[in-house]
Amino acid sequence: MTASFHRVEWSKSVLVLAGHGSLYNPDAALPVYINAEKIRRKKIFKEVYESFWKEEPSFHQTLLSIQSPFIYVVPFFLSHGFFTARVIPTEMEIEGSLSRKGDKRVGYCKAIGENPKVAEIIIQAVYQSIQDKEDDIIKDGALLLVSHGTRKNAHSKETVYKHLDWIKKRNLFRECHVFFLEEEPRVSGWKEQVKSKFVFCVPFFISEGDHSYVDVPRLMGVTVKKGLPAAYSPQKIDGFYLWYTKSVGTLEGMDQIVLEQVAQFDEYFGVLAGLAC
Repeated sequence: MTASFHRVEWSKSVLVLAGHGSLYNPDAALPVYINAEKIRRKKIFKEVYESFWKEEPSFHQTLLSIQSPFIYVVPFFLSHGFFTARVIPTEMEIEGSLSRKGDKRVGYCKAIGENPKVAEIIIQAVYQSIQDKEDDIIKDGALLLVSHGTRKNAHSKETVYKHLDWIKKRNLFRECHVFFLEEEPRVSGWKEQVKSKFVFCVPFFISEGDHSYVDVPRLMGVTVKKGLPAAYSPQKIDGFYLWYTKSVGTLEGMDQIVLEQVAQFDEYFGVLAGLAC
């Protein structure tokens, strides 16, 4: 993830990272703040804002407070589902990928999770979990992507399956599986489906919240303590050796993914600052 972005037109524009946030978990918004700050330090955009559904600053307030006429909004979500398709556009009062709000042009980019390079970040996290040693363990191992799942939007789980397919094509693992908290196949039944002795579990979540540090570990039988590094040393569970990585949204390289989503928008619709009024 070493691509560089130095577009003159972006210096006239504002970037908004739109995340979920939480009223109860202060860590839920951290990935948004961390990656916004990384991008801010690059001095590519005129300004970089954070915006949330469940905390301040809200989606609605953020766009109202921005004075710049050129605004890119990148959903800091791992799938195109209920929040990216309905909540963000409704709260920000935008329609489609390119909107006008008075004198402002708003470019609504795809969610970060829709970028194929997230699959590379997932693979990198697995290799780091074994400190880039013993490749045979990975070749004989099983990759488990564990996501939330929801009945609110039938398309929300498509993204995690796309990443699974991209990773499968690399032929790095003996097995690749997707499990969910609230849909089938459920993560509680992982032992019945996984054949490999070596298991690498990657929580397909944005933040280190209750799902990744409480719900998934409890259902899998793994011990993970919040605030401590992920379980990079394997834990033995009923004959399996299981590595448990950090949540996808907290992994290194997500700031580059954000920039690629903006660049992809420009490729399809043109640079906001260069579009005719």
